[in-house]
Amino acid sequence: MHQEYQARRGNTDQAGHGTCKARQGIDQARQGTSQARQGIDQARHGMGQARHIPSKTGHDSGEAWHGA
Repeated sequence: MHQEYQARRGNTDQAGHGTCKARQGIDQARQGTSQARQGIDQARHGMGQARHIPSKTGHDSGEAWHGA
């Protein structure tokens, strides 16, 4: 009888632990999704900056030409 009780209790504890781990996994997945969104935003921002660079370098070389 005592052994059966322990076995049942062990299974319940494991099930509870599994549920807890699953919740952690869901939280991590949510965090990952938000991080991915941030990454996409940063990539968009980087692409926007990259578009501006050629005009800046053109301007700089123009200034250098005037200086010389």
